[in-house]
Amino acid sequence: MKFPAFLVFFYLLCFQLSAQETFNLEDCIDYGLHNHGTITIANNGELAADAAAKETFSGYLPKVSLNGNIDDNLKVQEQVIPAGVFGEEDVRVAFTKQFNTTATVELEQKIYDHSLIIDLKSRKFKQAQAKLETQQTKEDLIYTISSDYYQVMVYKLQLLLLNKNKETYAEQVRISELQVEKGVLAKVDLKKVRVDYNSTLSQIRVTQNNLTNSINTLKNDIGYPVHKNLQVEEVEITPNDLMAETPTTDDFQPENRIEFQLDSINTELLKIDYRSTKNSGLPKLSAYAKYGTVGFGDELEESFNSQQSFSAIGLRLSANLFEGFGKTAKATQAKIKYENAKEQQKLDMATYKIEVANASSKLISSKTNVEEELENTELAQSVFNTTDLQYQKGVASLRDWLEDQLSLQQAQNNYLNAVVDFYVATLEFEKSKGTLKNYYNTLNEK
Repeated sequence: MKFPAFLVFFYLLCFQLSAQETFNLEDCIDYGLHNHGTITIANNGELAADAAAKETFSGYLPKVSLNGNIDDNLKVQEQVIPAGVFGEEDVRVAFTKQFNTTATVELEQKIYDHSLIIDLKSRKFKQAQAKLETQQTKEDLIYTISSDYYQVMVYKLQLLLLNKNKETYAEQVRISELQVEKGVLAKVDLKKVRVDYNSTLSQIRVTQNNLTNSINTLKNDIGYPVHKNLQVEEVEITPNDLMAETPTTDDFQPENRIEFQLDSINTELLKIDYRSTKNSGLPKLSAYAKYGTVGFGDELEESFNSQQSFSAIGLRLSANLFEGFGKTAKATQAKIKYENAKEQQKLDMATYKIEVANASSKLISSKTNVEEELENTELAQSVFNTTDLQYQKGVASLRDWLEDQLSLQQAQNNYLNAVVDFYVATLEFEKSKGTLKNYYNTLNEK
């Protein structure tokens, strides 16, 4: 297939870069992955998950606590020794003094706590979940930035075409004005040319505004300062770039999709939660060692000076024997959530396969559209070239020239729209397969 003449204007333009950066698609994605706020948030999520894992592990580490009390017994409580023990009458005795001070240090070590064991099992899943969420954020950003970049690229190409068309119309206006002066062309025909020329100027202004807006959108999505100028690399589009191999779904694996992996982790966490709730009534056992001092006195200073030490070691067992059937109800709810998650994962797998099939079909269709619109553009260019030559020789009318030029513009616009659809379909296909990261890595190879 012969390379169409109008695509020559899509070639790389030369710029004097001086202090100005020029970004290609790889640069935009790389910049976004290092500077966009969502990446920082996702990375912080990983740090939080790591900290939570350390917190969970600390539950089985020894705990040391220090306690101190100073009591001022404003009215000392007395105990009664019944009559007959030490005499014929009751005897009132105080077993403490007005002031008493106590200081204790206690070491406790968990021996068995089923809830802590469950938490230890779940921590690795939560850490993996945070990492996957970071990866998902990156893939979403790759998709968004790529879409933005392709939109900028197409607006740039559209602007090049419009400027070329403007030059064509401007030349035709000049020729028509001369023909009017010589009396070989009616003024109404000149007005028709001017109308198309002015329409092209209007389209250029609209496209320039769209280009500016799309570049600002790209800046925002890569975390680039809005006040700084971002120069996006101008590229050429050739048939070889667009006519990729026919997409295949033979290598699709649902496990490649981050959504599937996140669902798998969520299912495991629900399973763990169910087991934890079901066994929440199991006893908790811990060992402890305690050392302290205690002092009594009628004066505060005396209570400090009369300190006596004490110590103890022992086992502490606790268990909830009955909770009014609340544990059973909670366990039932947790089990249902777990079972539903497993069923939902089966449904999602079927959905993923449909999404891949649809994305593949759309990509194939868009590929065909590009081929057809490219051929139409070549034909329209060829027809216009012939009409333009005939018009110069006086064989074709101005009306024929204007109609063929308009047909060429329409064909060019249709081609650019097909190009946009092709790039978007490519991104959607990669996303549906869970291979956006591989797509980004291939940019490094080009």
